[in-house]
Amino acid sequence: MSDPPPPQPQPQSQGLPPQQRSSADPVEDVFDHLHDDAEDATETDDVAPPDQAVVDAAELDEQRIRQIATLRRATYRSRSYAIVAMVACVVVAVQLSLMSFSAFRRDNVPGTAAYLLFAASCVVGAIHFYRRAAALNIEAKQTRLDSPTGTPDFSTLRDGTQRLENLENLK
Repeated sequence: MSDPPPPQPQPQSQGLPPQQRSSADPVEDVFDHLHDDAEDATETDDVAPPDQAVVDAAELDEQRIRQIATLRRATYRSRSYAIVAMVACVVVAVQLSLMSFSAFRRDNVPGTAAYLLFAASCVVGAIHFYRRAAALNIEAKQTRLDSPTGTPDFSTLRDGTQRLENLENLK
């Protein structure tokens, strides 16, 4: 196995100002010609910075879109959980009903009553989760867009004849 080569020493001219560096290194010459934007900003302001309100509004719009997308995914997830819980309650209620019938055949009245009580509570839970899933479904289907306030302007739209003209111009 061979050892890695020793690190090459860095030239001492890197930390020096451009006037004191040697011009033998072409990379250093390239970096000498670069200038700092902060120095130029004090000299001339040819390009105006973007309006901070516009930048903030765009950032808020992006955050709002992400928030709405996250809320919608959470609504779908909650609806799925409610549906799973409703199905689980129905399955448990059916199973408890079958177990109560079996206990009734063995003349176990307290067991039959307990099974039926728990089956009834599972039915109530299934109804609750069904209503919750229905409410979440309605919430998920709602649009977040505002209704248009005025009539749309179709005057700038063309009727498609420009495509025919473009094809004729190709010939």
